[in-house]
Amino acid sequence: MAKRGREPMYKTIFAVYHKPQSECQFFEVQEKEGYYLARCRVLERYLTTDQVIKCENYWRTCPFRRIGEQMLEED
Repeated sequence: MAKRGREPMYKTIFAVYHKPQSECQFFEVQEKEGYYLARCRVLERYLTTDQVIKCENYWRTCPFRRIGEQMLEED
């Protein structure tokens, strides 16, 4: 997967104030000062707060997760 990107410019749409959790192997969480940022390694970008909720609840059926798994199989 790609290297980490810079912190997003608009914190208000990316900042999560609870520690997000997902069983997806491509989901990453970064702790900041008073908030968290979630990142998708397949998309190679930070997730908005709405996307974080989807990753927490619907990770099994996520199309990006399937793409990531296919990419790992090809390596």
